[in-house]
Amino acid sequence: MADNRRTDTRERILDAALDLMSERGYGGVTIRDIADAVGIKGASLYKHFKGKADLFDALVARETRAIEDTLRDAGANATLDDDPAIYDLEDAEALEDLVWASYAPFFLDGRVKKLRRMLEVSRYSDERCAKLYDAIFVARPLALQRRIFDTLVKRGAYEPCDTALAAQQFHGPMLMLIGAEVGAESAEDFCARHLKTFKEVHERKRP
Repeated sequence: MADNRRTDTRERILDAALDLMSERGYGGVTIRDIADAVGIKGASLYKHFKGKADLFDALVARETRAIEDTLRDAGANATLDDDPAIYDLEDAEALEDLVWASYAPFFLDGRVKKLRRMLEVSRYSDERCAKLYDAIFVARPLALQRRIFDTLVKRGAYEPCDTALAAQQFHGPMLMLIGAEVGAESAEDFCARHLKTFKEVHERKRP
């Protein structure tokens, strides 16, 4: 029972930190702020984390794992260890659903939105937050998509192209919508139209 309470308190601390930092940024929140939000003493918080930096690292690790789990549960690629060949689909509707599944958490999941806001607010004043923002919202998607396009070209589904540029061309507009916090319905509609236009440019006509 004690271990369960400890885990519950730890999760409550992380939840409170995410809420506060998504509003004020990493630098605008203190350990005392977080402890007060949870309803515990500051000293009690140190039973779970060594300090603010340790808490922040644990928070980012938890949220990035959650994103990867959500993507995998939806059948989409989450890391470079996943199989990019699943995107080689002739069924246009199935591909549309799969590509949207790759982006849906960024528009539908409240925790993912808070993570982005936290890093967005902080990235101009904290180099670590800037690097994390780039890793999670720019570099990771681009690396995944480049690998997907490399695979599609090798399998003859797409015409040979600069796959790094293709990844930037596809992810750029979606990243813009994420940053603008466009509603999920509008984002899904745009994603479908964006994919259709992209395929018209890159897809090799199958016999």
